[in-house]
Amino acid sequence: MADSNRPLDAGDVTTGQFRFHGRDQVRELLEVAFEVVSDIRFHADVSDGDTRVLFCRAHVGRHEFEEAQLLRLDAEGHIRELTLFGRPLPGLTALMAELGPRLVHRQQRPWLARLVGVATAPLAVMTRLGEQRIVPLVDPNRRN
Repeated sequence: MADSNRPLDAGDVTTGQFRFHGRDQVRELLEVAFEVVSDIRFHADVSDGDTRVLFCRAHVGRHEFEEAQLLRLDAEGHIRELTLFGRPLPGLTALMAELGPRLVHRQQRPWLARLVGVATAPLAVMTRLGEQRIVPLVDPNRRN
């Protein structure tokens, strides 16, 4: 699926945290993302000049999340900057726990992949349990 994405013909893509240099790094990121994200359903597309925003719902394992993708395009319509926003937190932490270690492992840094996996797994578990067990307790309609 990443190979068919024509806007990737641009040189570099900048995110809020990193700069991905060239098509190979961007393609690698998207390949890893498509390994862990499934059932992607786009439901809105808004554009204004060189800016485009795509909205989708998807799954990481059994966790659903919603994402907004803010794209800034160059003169040829290629992506030059990408900013992702998402919710709910359990879906995002599940994505981080799956995506991070795989991406680093592909960079031939298995020790760092293990470290990222160990560091992100507890956060994914805590946010999932918080969403399932603690958040319902603050429901204003709950009386116990």
